[in-house]
Amino acid sequence: ALGWQGSQIQGHGALVHSGADKGFMGLVLLRQDGTQAFFALSNTLGVRADGGSWVLDSLNQGLLQLATR
Repeated sequence: ALGWQGSQIQGHGALVHSGADKGFMGLVLLRQDGTQAFFALSNTLGVRADGGSWVLDSLNQGLLQLATR
């Protein structure tokens, strides 16, 4: 709902949300059991010709590294 998606990270349920507005991009990851929460923000809006985003890819990679420690 409202852009949130369910996911599994190392066997744990997680809620993930990403978005962008006026040159900013952000990503939030919340473990469903409430034990961890992470967020990453950038003041860079980076969208490729295919509609993907190198900025969100970088934020996602960084949060996944934190969440799987």
